[in-house]
Amino acid sequence: DRSESPGNDNSTLPPEPPQPSTQPEPRNPSAHRLTADEISSWDLPRVQQAINAIYARYGTELPRQEAQAWADAQPWYHRIPGRTPEATEQLFSAEEHFNIEILAARRNALGSPRP
Repeated sequence: DRSESPGNDNSTLPPEPPQPSTQPEPRNPSAHRLTADEISSWDLPRVQQAINAIYARYGTELPRQEAQAWADAQPWYHRIPGRTPEATEQLFSAEEHFNIEILAARRNALGSPRP
């Protein structure tokens, strides 16, 4: 009798694990050294979002409410309570330090000092 075969009674099976997202992860500004040419066309919101993404990848609590709301909405973000931007900078790779510097220079060129 097929109804008694293992796996035929779906009511007793554990739920299937969630499937990984098929959506591509946003380009990771931590993964490679940015170039001035690459970011020369970026506007202020895009520059700031790239800066926020570098910090957010370490679970940093971001100081501005709208930046934190953006990070909280990212599927890859896992907040670490109490992790400040200053503490996070101690964890950065050489590429991330470089990218923060070049992004900050672009932000300043666009007329916005560090918030």
